[in-house]
Amino acid sequence: MLQDGPKNGGGNKPGRSASARTNVAALEIDKDHLQWSAIHLRSGELVKSLLTPLAIVGEGLIIWDLEELETCALIAVCLETGRPLQEAMKIVSGNADTTNNLAFIPSKNPLNPSRWSWRALEPAYAKKRPMVKELEVERAAHVRNDVHHVANNLLREWRKHQSNRELPLFLDDQKIYQQRIRKWLGEHDTTKRLTISKISRLKWSLLSQECGGDIATVSLVLGLPHPLAHVSLYYSLLSVTEATYLFDRTTRSLWGECETQPRRSRW
Repeated sequence: MLQDGPKNGGGNKPGRSASARTNVAALEIDKDHLQWSAIHLRSGELVKSLLTPLAIVGEGLIIWDLEELETCALIAVCLETGRPLQEAMKIVSGNADTTNNLAFIPSKNPLNPSRWSWRALEPAYAKKRPMVKELEVERAAHVRNDVHHVANNLLREWRKHQSNRELPLFLDDQKIYQQRIRKWLGEHDTTKRLTISKISRLKWSLLSQECGGDIATVSLVLGLPHPLAHVSLYYSLLSVTEATYLFDRTTRSLWGECETQPRRSRW
């Protein structure tokens, strides 16, 4: 960033150079939150290159190849939960009482949405103390959100091929999954812009736009820590209802769907 120098000249000074570097660093941070930033994907870019192929596999419109099914299911976890690949691989198939950090809870009725589940995020307090009832807001231990039907189909089908339901859903080495995903994206992405890292960051980017760049709120909604949100978390208060609403709203935006239902509480 250019700054006005002193009227009497004097050239460039160390203090001015340091200040300029600070301003440039601030711009680098801020551009990550701009919806038009070139480093981020846009939802519209995903329709032909990612969303439609995932839906075709998820609906069983092609004969299921187990390797492709597993690859697509893992991509869907990254896309929907905002988790990087190494974290998405840890997802387990649980039930309503699951205490895992990240779980897929299939609904008993296939026509009903399944749920994502992850532990609620809170500051890393040095010491825990019991809550004072009626004087403090009760904190949620877990956050549950509806799974989009495409991701639901993919994970349900892949889950059928898991012999041990107590293990994570994805057991191969991370490098193997990276190679498979890179190959699969290369076959479907004509723009050559898609990477699993960009796909994983898209949910965060959409939530950041929805929240006006409030990083602490995005962290609470996704249950993901962020270095710039550490201090803010001590002063943030977000209801589970609001977190669920924000997650559902960005999920619809992610899949290119319009919001037709009025805002309401499901908790």
